[in-house]
Amino acid sequence: MQAQSALLQCVLVSLTFLSAAQGQQARGSFLSGVDSQSSPDLETIIRNMEAAQEASRPQLPYEAVRDYRLLEGDASRINAEVVARITFMPPNVKNYSIQNHTGSSRGADVVRRILDKEASMTAQDPDASLRSISSQNYNFAYLGEDQLNDRSCYKLRITPKRKDISLVDGEIWVDKGSFLIPRIEGEMSKTPSWWLKRVHLVLDFGNLGGTWQQTGTQALADVRMLGKRSLVSKVLDYREGEALALQRKPVALRGRGLPRRRARQAAFSVPMQ
Repeated sequence: MQAQSALLQCVLVSLTFLSAAQGQQARGSFLSGVDSQSSPDLETIIRNMEAAQEASRPQLPYEAVRDYRLLEGDASRINAEVVARITFMPPNVKNYSIQNHTGSSRGADVVRRILDKEASMTAQDPDASLRSISSQNYNFAYLGEDQLNDRSCYKLRITPKRKDISLVDGEIWVDKGSFLIPRIEGEMSKTPSWWLKRVHLVLDFGNLGGTWQQTGTQALADVRMLGKRSLVSKVLDYREGEALALQRKPVALRGRGLPRRRARQAAFSVPMQ
């Protein structure tokens, strides 16, 4: 049970980045100051990246359907799968309902705790200042230019300024045109439990309905005495608009299946890996 609790904590940490980097407008260009034909200036990249995040907080209500899979061993065996519907009402209110779950009953319990934590973080820290990818929380180093899913990016090394379970020691990709972040990848700066030897995170972001949102999460934990455990999530459906504000809060559905909807992969700028 302690190991299960430790794994749950690593999953919760992986989702802290959801509110930290989501809800940015997917613009073709944000700020000037970096000449793509010359050597980039790191300070300019950081300044533009921070401005792109700060200027584009969620302004409209939205609703997302997410699929969560909890896996064991080599990630070929699915222990549980859960589909949840999440609604956001500006400036800081999130609600959710479990639409369907299969496999271990612990899967639905884990996802409920994940979403409870996400809603709590959104309410308490709506601008995510303590966990955002910013000079307040990180030191940066320029690694070069890179292509990520046909997107031209600056690749930066990020090193946390403090040991914190909500920060990542790793790399980010920054879009050269918009200065939005399509991927964050690395190790947890601090693991929340002795049971966890290491936790590797991959968070992908893309254009959903004209808004820059998180499209997928992968959290791989090396748990003492249990081996590899992982969680993978992706967005199956997404919509936004003022009309959502008129709808009632979702009611949890327990044990009743929701017909599966095809993932809207065509809408993703950053497809799941």
